[in-house]
Amino acid sequence: MLLYKKLEINLHDIISGFNIDYEIFKWGNFYEYLTDIKIDDVNKVLDNNFKITKFPKSVNLTKIEPPGVGIHTDEWNAAINIYLTAQSSVTKFYATKHTKTDDQNTFSQDSVELVDQICPQKKDILLINTSIPHSVTIPIEDGDRYILRILWGKTHTFDEIYKEFT
Repeated sequence: MLLYKKLEINLHDIISGFNIDYEIFKWGNFYEYLTDIKIDDVNKVLDNNFKITKFPKSVNLTKIEPPGVGIHTDEWNAAINIYLTAQSSVTKFYATKHTKTDDQNTFSQDSVELVDQICPQKKDILLINTSIPHSVTIPIEDGDRYILRILWGKTHTFDEIYKEFT
């Protein structure tokens, strides 16, 4: 099962000096904000570096407050996460113990088992499989975690998107 891939790409020109427009989503202590970063500009850089054919659909700024977010899947299959702050935050990935029979995207601890975890650092750029259960743990002393996220919809699987970057 493919979980993530560290990308070596310079997105500095696109992400420096961006502005936050407004909040577009809130779930507990998880917030998404629209920014003035243009997805077409992001797609040009991705295409120039990787010659991709499956382009992301949107970009947003995500803020996660301590203690983090529980085990969940996202509304899309893949994201490029650009870690603006990270400190000692941990992203954990899980396998489900049972076949899922509903559309719910949250999981109890007893319904999953840990398969991997990462501790991204500031400025890391990771392609993340958001279609599998994952969680984020943030120590109180670290403060909020900020991530720019470049998102694909449900049109393509993570494996299809992953192949674009290999």
